[in-house]
Amino acid sequence: MQGFETIELDAYRDARGWNTHPIPYELLEKHALDNVHIVSLEPGVVRGNHIHRRQTEFVFIMGGPCRMAAHNPKTGESAECVVQPGDLFLYKISPGVAHGFKNIGDKTLFALCFSDLRFDPANPDWEPCAVV
Repeated sequence: MQGFETIELDAYRDARGWNTHPIPYELLEKHALDNVHIVSLEPGVVRGNHIHRRQTEFVFIMGGPCRMAAHNPKTGESAECVVQPGDLFLYKISPGVAHGFKNIGDKTLFALCFSDLRFDPANPDWEPCAVV
């Protein structure tokens, strides 16, 4: 889908679990990140369901199951999937693409989110837009 990319992350797995590097090295090298935060999603909760006009956002879901949906209003394209426990995908969301995440499981999930625009409470660069 234009403006929405799923990036499969490399991982090191053993009996203890997994280890991955969710922030692409090129973003770190360019100093291209201005906002890194973690959010929790309780069972049944939706996060996102909004659209950014200026920033590119990356989201890494830890846990599952989680329903993810995105919609590009300019092209009419939509994408939806269910993130399962142990899935290691990074979602890259371009400006102008609505996106949302819903915890459809029975345990708390976490999402590591980062973007190229510093959060400004006086001008937050998001508008509500329900997609999930």
